[in-house]
Amino acid sequence: MKRTKPFSAYQYIYAILESHWYNIKDEQSEASDELAGVLSEMGAIEQEINGKLEVSTSDPAAWYDWLEEVEKITEQEKITVDEAKLAFINVMKLYKSQGLYLDQVIEFLEQYRLPDDR
Repeated sequence: MKRTKPFSAYQYIYAILESHWYNIKDEQSEASDELAGVLSEMGAIEQEINGKLEVSTSDPAAWYDWLEEVEKITEQEKITVDEAKLAFINVMKLYKSQGLYLDQVIEFLEQYRLPDDR
């Protein structure tokens, strides 16, 4: 498994969740609404600020919540997409504990098989 910059791994898993939302959005369920909200808060960009690359999300806490989960999983500077996925699952569980309906999203991520060539 390749190790990559955390932002790249974050974007990879975010894209999987976004694709999942496109598949369920027409259901107009609480699950699709909550996922849409989470995705809008977790959308991230990487930009150069004062000569340094910085990551920002719509809700700045979302990036730091995710990084905190990554640090619990690995001490490596670069991470695998499996580690990124696990960090996303843990963030979803955190948000669920705060009252969001994310059971289906968590289940989707837990069951999602990442390609072997990552």
